Amino acid sequence: PQVPIILFTGIYQKAIANLLVKAGALDYLLKETISLEILERTIFYNLERTRLLNDLKFLDPSFVY
Repeated sequence: PQVPIILFTGIYQKAIANLLVKAGALDYLLKETISLEILERTIFYNLERTRLLNDLKFLDPSFVY
């Protein structure tokens, strides 16, 4: 729960992507469309989202994501 998981895939299949996100992946990127800027932004966004969610859980243990 404290480690953001980003899926890198070469094949886009919406059903599989949705399943993996439901299983815990926070985001997914297609290998053929990725750039350094997109990768950096995605990593930063997911680290920040995880940090904020952990802060909320610390402040309110009953908080459920």
